[in-house]
Amino acid sequence: MVAVYTGKKGDTEKDRALTEAQSLLVRDYLAQNFKLDDTRLKTIGLGKDDDDHNRVEILVIRWGRWHGERKNQTRLRINTNKSP
Repeated sequence: MVAVYTGKKGDTEKDRALTEAQSLLVRDYLAQNFKLDDTRLKTIGLGKDDDDHNRVEILVIRWGRWHGERKNQTRLRINTNKSP
């Protein structure tokens, strides 16, 4: 799963639309450059977050046999703010 957030500032609806578009771009990048099946990559644009950083999270979830039983979850956080 690709999840994208913005910081605290800005318009809520615009931020949600922006983060949804960014999550789709990240999914396409992963599919093209790492030969991943894009139908298995889920995306979500979450808009504003309490954290004051724009960020992308890539969650790798391994599901069990029975109806969505979550076995393992790995989280990769990428801070997209530029350092001064």
